[in-house]
Amino acid sequence: MRRDTIRERQRRCLHLPVLVIIAIVGTQAVGFGQWLHYTAADVPQKADGTADLTAPAPRLPGGKPDFSGIWHTAVVNQCDPKTGLFCGNTEIGGSPLALDLGRDLRGGLPYQPWAAQLVKQRFSKDDPHVRCLPDNPPRTWVMPHLTKALHTPRELVLLYEVNAMYRQIFIDGRPQPDDPTPTWNGYSTATWDGDTLIIQTKGFRDDLWIDMSGAPMTNSATMTERLRRPNYGTLEVQLTVDDPKVYTRPWTVSMKQEIMPDTELIDEFCLENEKSWQHMQVPETPRPAGLTGRWSTSGQASGQTGGPNVFVLRQDGDMLAGTIEGRPGEPTYKIVDGIVRGNQVRFFVLHEADDDPEVLANGGTPFHNVAKGTFSENEIVVSGSRENTKIREYNLVLKRIRN
Repeated sequence: MRRDTIRERQRRCLHLPVLVIIAIVGTQAVGFGQWLHYTAADVPQKADGTADLTAPAPRLPGGKPDFSGIWHTAVVNQCDPKTGLFCGNTEIGGSPLALDLGRDLRGGLPYQPWAAQLVKQRFSKDDPHVRCLPDNPPRTWVMPHLTKALHTPRELVLLYEVNAMYRQIFIDGRPQPDDPTPTWNGYSTATWDGDTLIIQTKGFRDDLWIDMSGAPMTNSATMTERLRRPNYGTLEVQLTVDDPKVYTRPWTVSMKQEIMPDTELIDEFCLENEKSWQHMQVPETPRPAGLTGRWSTSGQASGQTGGPNVFVLRQDGDMLAGTIEGRPGEPTYKIVDGIVRGNQVRFFVLHEADDDPEVLANGGTPFHNVAKGTFSENEIVVSGSRENTKIREYNLVLKRIRN
């Protein structure tokens, strides 16, 4: 069974020097050093001595289910002999949802139009996971790594195997923090509904990926997880994401975790001998002068009210960000997720402030402008649309401001 061989496969992924040391010390060093095949004494057993994964779930003092244990996605990507995808893989396997979290939803994830375009522009090399940055939830439920849950009546702690990450879920009645500093994991509080633990998480960063396809999650997101343990060996996770910046409506997916009763976490630090991101890079192609600097609209743009404005752009490789500055007293807007390819440019402009006149005119709903076009050393010509607003199209000509 895969459960019996799961750590044997992962052990083969350890660096060569570790294997050399094991060979010198002896085979007992594996069990001594990593506890790869060690069954805890409290695992329920069948008459034949094997783990009884259908036994009743353990209980906390007070009678609520105890989610403690080492968990891994119960459904993993299967080998495709036609393409060779996921064949000969020495990892323990990730869920198909790791590639596309909305694959089981009719029509896929309900993106706002700008977000759908952003996902089409994203590449594997841009994935924070590839760059050894943290696997933020909900990615931890579906990636090919283990999570160890430590559960008390007042707190659930999730220890994620990669990069020694952890997540704290408080069940002590505390409220969500006011004006939290945005983080990769957000801030999680929970309450019980019978035997279901309902976890609410807010306070995320504004630039997260939730799967390998590049589905975004922003600082406006509320993530709700409903956890149930129907028996000893199964953890059911129902996940709802409500992020009005990115999606047209809240959406829900369900997944299952299975317990790993005979192993322990091992060190797995992504940056040790990491080469994937470097190999994914493509040679730089000659491009016109960079876009870093200040650019001015020469007057009112077609289909746009207001102006002129100053675009303050920052180019880093093929990535572009910045701000749009208006007249005194007017809002400053963020330029995000810009991409530069040759003399082509594309970027998004956020309209998200509650007091933004354009947001108010849009019924209080935040929206994004999407702009794309071409540029030369001293001029940028872009056109685009304002999603979910009455103003659909606009055209801009920006001139470089020389000091």
